[in-house]
Amino acid sequence: MADYGFRISQAGNDVKTCADRKTVLTSKYPNLKQALVGSGQVTVTGNIPEVNITHNLGYIPFAMVFFRMASDPDGAYLPSPQPYEADNYWARHYCNDTILKLLFSYDDGVGGSETFYYKYYIFLDKGNLW
Repeated sequence: MADYGFRISQAGNDVKTCADRKTVLTSKYPNLKQALVGSGQVTVTGNIPEVNITHNLGYIPFAMVFFRMASDPDGAYLPSPQPYEADNYWARHYCNDTILKLLFSYDDGVGGSETFYYKYYIFLDKGNLW
C-alpha cells in the first residue's frame, strides 16, 4: 500500500528519496498552524505600558514574540522566550486563554523614551504541557 502525505525537500535533495532531516516540511510530523500574526510599536517612557492582543482560543496557546528597539535601527528582531532586557529597559510577554500580553519598561534616568517594535505569532495547536 502506498504511503500518502506531502514533503518539500531542501534544495539539492530529491524529495522522493532524501532523509526526513533533509526536508523543509513533511506531513509525517505535526506542523504548527498560525492562528494570528501581527506587528506594531509602542513608545515607552518609564511606565510599564501593556499591549493586549486578543485571541479568544479558550486555552493557552504557543506564541512567539520578537522585539526590536528604534534606537537600534540595524538590530534584528530578537525572540523573547525570556525577557528581552538590559540595564535600562525590558520587554516581556505571556499568554492566558484569551490574550497575549506584551509588557515594556524603559528608564534612562532622565525621563527619555524609547520605541519598541514587536512581531507576534500565535499558533493554533494546543500544547501538551501537563
